[in-house]
Amino acid sequence: MIKKINLLYLCNSPQVCAGVEKTVLLLNNHLDKERFNIRFILNADGPFAEELMASNADVEIIKFSGRYSPAWQREIKESLTKRPAEVVQLHLSRLNAPLLQKLGARVVERLNMVRHRSFSYPMQWHWLDNFTANWIDKFIVVSDSLKHDFISRGYTDSKISVIHNGIDVPSNVSPVNLREEFGIPQNHWIIGTLCRLTEQKGVDTFLQTACRVSGEFDNVHFMIAGDGELRSQLEEQANSLKIKSKVHFLGFRQNALNTLAAFDIFMYLSRWEPFANTILESLAAGTPIIASNVGGNREAIKDDFNGLLVPPCDPIKAAECTIAVMTDKSLKARLTANGKKSVNSYTIEKMVRDHSLLYEALVNKP
Repeated sequence: MIKKINLLYLCNSPQVCAGVEKTVLLLNNHLDKERFNIRFILNADGPFAEELMASNADVEIIKFSGRYSPAWQREIKESLTKRPAEVVQLHLSRLNAPLLQKLGARVVERLNMVRHRSFSYPMQWHWLDNFTANWIDKFIVVSDSLKHDFISRGYTDSKISVIHNGIDVPSNVSPVNLREEFGIPQNHWIIGTLCRLTEQKGVDTFLQTACRVSGEFDNVHFMIAGDGELRSQLEEQANSLKIKSKVHFLGFRQNALNTLAAFDIFMYLSRWEPFANTILESLAAGTPIIASNVGGNREAIKDDFNGLLVPPCDPIKAAECTIAVMTDKSLKARLTANGKKSVNSYTIEKMVRDHSLLYEALVNKP
């Protein structure tokens, strides 16, 4: 009989479940329970904790905010002394890694963000980032481009494994009825984006693109699904561009796939991107994609095959591509058909298998 591996996910508990949390939820639901004893320690209550508990996950809340707390570490030590973990996947500050290793665990960290200039983490502190990387047994990144980014900053190649995100590819999708919700005629186009409203996601470029496209077509509306700190600023931008009547802010939408399926064209114009589940979901929904040619976007999207790639922050090119899809039925059909085929390379089964093999290799490592 195969001995089960005690696997712990040590996670933040945000108010909105984004890509990281969705991936962890998928792992919890799909990892082989005959091979893994899975449990979670979260640093707060919230929607993420509620979703885990709703799926009967083994969840412990040890409240903590910040990057380091001796009191919190004492509670973690007490918990892991009672219930040891052989592998810990860390989604909290790396400063906690030495304690986890001292308690006998192999530590995995998922690196899911580009070290971009806009982050509060100062670029001049990369030396500290590289030093603390020595405390981690294995890193998981979500794209080849992200792996190259970290190697260029001094990380060790052999410690980094690329595991692309995976999604549950549905047999059919039920689009939400945005036309009925917003009183949009059937013959009008709906062009949308779905993302957090932050600098990274390039929604300002989306609005500039919308201004150009609406100057050419009257029968078009633009949907922005998601929320974030830039919402009021983006609403002001839509007003200043004189396209306010054509732009609809949907706020956070629970079912991304059904929302994406309601768009005639999906635009994802991020300035930088590790690897977006939203792009995979749009491919699965059968919605043609126009995406910025950055990071993981260009791994999921092959230009002129299953989507169109444009330079970041380039509303002129983005508008040209949008108009091309609107006016060329064969292009739209080809992108849609190829998109549905290509998403089969990013299944949950593959993502889960790759994680399982990594965990087992760490436990069996001398």
